[in-house]
Amino acid sequence: MLTRLFALIMVIGGLVLGVFGVFMFLGYQSIFQEALHYRFVVPKAHAGVICLGALILLVSGLILDSLVAEIRKSEQRLSEQISNLSLTTSVEAAKQAMPEPSVAIASHAVQKSVEYFYGDGLGNRTGPLDYVTMRRLVQLKKIGPETPVFSSDSANWLTLADFPELAS
Repeated sequence: MLTRLFALIMVIGGLVLGVFGVFMFLGYQSIFQEALHYRFVVPKAHAGVICLGALILLVSGLILDSLVAEIRKSEQRLSEQISNLSLTTSVEAAKQAMPEPSVAIASHAVQKSVEYFYGDGLGNRTGPLDYVTMRRLVQLKKIGPETPVFSSDSANWLTLADFPELAS
């Protein structure tokens, strides 16, 4: 907010300074002398420099304002993307990040068609997940020994440490 105010002040200052420079360049110094009750003389060369400075100030203020607006838009887009993330993103990332399991693990998973769920401790659960996905989450340290886990083989929620086939 403060940066946007600074940009606005730069733009307004550039406009005022530009008007002053143009009036000085055209020889209308008497208007300002009467308004300020002060006599001064500004040579045309200096009036040109004043106009150039005003133009630089005006353009800089406009550029600063547009940069601040773009930064705010980017922040808002990032905030929306972050809020749209969910626990399933961790599962998808685990599936993509880990190499394919060895044949021994795959055969164990085929033999054991158990479905797993895990919780975040706040009442949210993710699942059903297969054995391979759960192992990937463990290896990526997305879930740990104290993570609540439920399987289709168990009657109650347990911790991951209670499932040796997953925790090892």
